[in-house]
Amino acid sequence: MLKSVFGIRTELSSVNMEMLCTGNYIGCRKAARELGFRSRPVSDAVDEAVAWFRHAGMI
Repeated sequence: MLKSVFGIRTELSSVNMEMLCTGNYIGCRKAARELGFRSRPVSDAVDEAVAWFRHAGMI
């Protein structure tokens, strides 16, 4: 659709775009309730990942 209407090439199909518009969002309430999961800022996770990759000699 995007290509035919706007000339934009994308991997998204009309079905993919429909699914993105359904408002079907996933939350972490069940993981918090059943597994004790706690969310945290993305920046913390990225910092931790970078530190791990450095320690592993990958960067």
